[in-house]
Amino acid sequence: MAAVNTRAYDLYEILLGYLPPPATEQPETWIEAGHAWVGERDSEVMALLVAEPNDGFLLVRSAVVDPDWQGEGHGRALLEHAAALAREAGLPELRLSTNVLMERNISLYRHCGFRIAGSRPHPAHEAHTLADMVRAL
Repeated sequence: MAAVNTRAYDLYEILLGYLPPPATEQPETWIEAGHAWVGERDSEVMALLVAEPNDGFLLVRSAVVDPDWQGEGHGRALLEHAAALAREAGLPELRLSTNVLMERNISLYRHCGFRIAGSRPHPAHEAHTLADMVRAL
């Protein structure tokens, strides 16, 4: 899981000039809390979803696919799994935040039913802006 997380976020370090926060978090923390799921093929971890319930929504903290597996619909599958988890928990929406420079991600999220609900300065990188996105279920 850590390798998928690292490989997926390494691409964004070049674009942003820093690693996005989920890249520096330890997956074990989310596993222990019951908030992490993996996508596997032939016993190889190829994708990782980290999502946690909040008051009235499921927060998608990270949805990453190993670069070798991207472009095959696995990112969409992760987001659909998050939607299923939210429905099971009786939560009416998904939320996530992403850097506005991550245009490819924003495009994927829009194709998966998310809309930009607002934007705000990045709390740790003042020159950057985050897009807050929401998907009603």
